[in-house]
Amino acid sequence: MSNREIKFKAWHSGLKRIVPCLELTDDQLSLLANGKFANVHPTATRLTDIYDRDHITPLQFTGLHDEMGDEVYEDDIVECLYDGLFEQCVKRGVVRITPSGVMFEFGSVSVMYEEFESFTVIGNFHSDPALLETE
Repeated sequence: MSNREIKFKAWHSGLKRIVPCLELTDDQLSLLANGKFANVHPTATRLTDIYDRDHITPLQFTGLHDEMGDEVYEDDIVECLYDGLFEQCVKRGVVRITPSGVMFEFGSVSVMYEEFESFTVIGNFHSDPALLETE
């Protein structure tokens, strides 16, 4: 886990969509140490815009790939196959990066990703919150 590639995508609340890493680079957005993004002006640094986390939220790559080979990022929603006591069941949770490692959060319960037989990214917490609603 510690040797994973460090890269980000972002949730842009104004555009209401996930912005891929390459698009962030094209727009000259830089992630600052305080978690904010800076849009560096090409000719005058005093014209640089700083965006708070409530405007652009960084989503870090976990180093994991799901069953389909897709990259897994913070705040992704995953559908997990779990071996229960008597049967297999499917759960949906949100991906979190913690000091302990990558966790899947199911409401108030967090579980290490290794506990699941398989998992697939089905959406993102910001753009698809309805995927977490219980039936």
